[in-house]
Amino acid sequence: MPLPDWLCEQAANAPKVTRGRRSWISKAIGRLILLTAPAGERRRGVVRLDARAAVAVFVILIVSTTFLKSPTALVVSLVISIVLASLVGASRRTLVAGVLGVGGLTAAAMLPAATSFVTPGRAIFELCGVAFTSQGTLAASQVLIRTTACLVFGIGLFASNPVEELFSALRWFRAPGVFVAVLLMTYRYLQVIARAALDDHFARKSRVPDESNLGAARQWAGERVGALFVRSKELGEEVHLAMISRGFDGVWMPAPTSRVRVVDLAWVVFAAVVGAALIVLDRKTGLL
Repeated sequence: MPLPDWLCEQAANAPKVTRGRRSWISKAIGRLILLTAPAGERRRGVVRLDARAAVAVFVILIVSTTFLKSPTALVVSLVISIVLASLVGASRRTLVAGVLGVGGLTAAAMLPAATSFVTPGRAIFELCGVAFTSQGTLAASQVLIRTTACLVFGIGLFASNPVEELFSALRWFRAPGVFVAVLLMTYRYLQVIARAALDDHFARKSRVPDESNLGAARQWAGERVGALFVRSKELGEEVHLAMISRGFDGVWMPAPTSRVRVVDLAWVVFAAVVGAALIVLDRKTGLL
């Protein structure tokens, strides 16, 4: 039986379909799905560290990197951070996204510092009448490489173990229970907000076809931000009252009771040696 004529006719206000391009709401849904993915679905790394050893290793390397000033030592630290983060299980996509995102923002923020307006010195080249000095470029590159290396170390830390185990390791290092509780609740609350935002995007997509009107998208996103703020405030008050009614005393989780392996201690010693070597390399190359 053929279809009726009214079903074959195209509506006057039918949405335009752009082949080969995803709409802004489809892209946002894809990113939110990645953000709300279960933390247990992580890539198993070549190196498996105990949570306490992982915290010690990465904190030592991060602190050592903050003392570096020589570009040579900073580049070596960046290479070490990428290799170590890959060994403990950080995905290549996460590393690239973190380096490009944070590195790009840092470069944009430090760009004025490389010019003669902020840092006087010997001009290297001029661009649109703005002179870039050697002293300013060196200072900007130091901040950029140092920030990127510390970021990659942080990515490796959170890729090495589940977040709950890392926070439990902080209790083993005698971190205050309230501090650990706030960190863990903040992490979990971000997941709750991301799921709420994902529900809002699915609701809009189910009611409005894919569109390319970015002006309407910005207006809708602004309204959703306000609605999520109100929802988060109400949810926070309800959770706080529920925790008080159940006798919450500020201690979220106990410290881990498992024994630290010899290989974990070896990695901590290795991190201390690498950190000291980076500082020595920084002093030698800084004097050249």
